Amino acid sequence: KGAAVSPNGKYYALVSGDGLGVYNVSDGSRVDSTTIANASLYYVQWGGNQTIAVTGSAGGFGGSLGPDVFTFDGSFLSTTFKGFNFGSDIFRLSPDGTIIAEIINDNFGGNGYGINLYNTSTGVQFASIPAVASTSNIDSVMFSQTKLLGVHDILGNGNPQGVVYRVFNVSTTTPTLVRTISYQATANVANSGGGLSP
Repeated sequence: KGAAVSPNGKYYALVSGDGLGVYNVSDGSRVDSTTIANASLYYVQWGGNQTIAVTGSAGGFGGSLGPDVFTFDGSFLSTTFKGFNFGSDIFRLSPDGTIIAEIINDNFGGNGYGINLYNTSTGVQFASIPAVASTSNIDSVMFSQTKLLGVHDILGNGNPQGVVYRVFNVSTTTPTLVRTISYQATANVANSGGGLSP
């Protein structure tokens, strides 16, 4: 989670302590780096080849941080905006780097009861997707290359009873439900997952 290769395979981003660095894959040389004051970064993700999001804890007290979003032009990093303060690695960047999907949970990483969608260039939230039921927990989200967003809900908080996988079209500012797939639990599904093909 602390390192990620750009989709074009030319660069890798690395977080350590309060720093973010971007390096050439070809020779390991550093292209650019930056720091976030009082941060302890542990997660980095690319959205396309020009958008990078990082998150971690703040102030050494376990407080939330980020994700902070940066633009990388092949030579320099620049801050797009400071984070949303949900401080979790439970977020995903769209493959083109234009949308960030955040799983909303409680302060201790518990139940995911909804998803917020943000424009990465402005930091403005443009949509929300609730959990499928009040007794479900959103466990994961995943983008496809075509602006589809897969949302994985586990039914029955504390006593998993089944799974609902929903696919939304998020190519506009109003998400549209494309498909719902559900199945009953035949075993403990607390750690199950789901994903979209690219």
